[in-house]
Amino acid sequence: MKKNPILIILVIINTIGVVLLFISQNSLNEKMIRSSNEFSESTATQVKLIQKETKEGFTLSELKVAPLAINLAKESGPQRYIKIHMAFQIETPSSSRNLEISSKMPTIRDEIVRYLNRKTEQDILKYSGKEVVKNHIIDYSNKVLKKDQVVDIFFTRFEVN
Repeated sequence: MKKNPILIILVIINTIGVVLLFISQNSLNEKMIRSSNEFSESTATQVKLIQKETKEGFTLSELKVAPLAINLAKESGPQRYIKIHMAFQIETPSSSRNLEISSKMPTIRDEIVRYLNRKTEQDILKYSGKEVVKNHIIDYSNKVLKKDQVVDIFFTRFEVN
């Protein structure tokens, strides 16, 4: 039996291709696992952006919150959702070593989801829609917090799809 050199070369190239595919697949899976761990860590711990002294005995901090994607109430037509990136501006006693809001963030995020689930696209896109959402989040957050106080919320992304 005579061996065809072209066939042997094709088998070798195919084998090399399969090995490279397997290696790249493992590398991609490791990166995805690493990035999902980083995302869950950032969600749990939050990120303190700025901290400065304000009135005597208080510190003003900004806390970036992990992004939220929330389904809106459906009136008619396709299902709409809102994607929000935001940062909380918090006033906290200078004597406090960490932000109280970090431990209350799951409760606050849950309220944001529940509140926006009841809102329609028209509610959100009204001229005053963002302000209404912002004021509700501030009011609810301040009811939940004992030491810290949410002074303002900055939407860095507010997108309705």
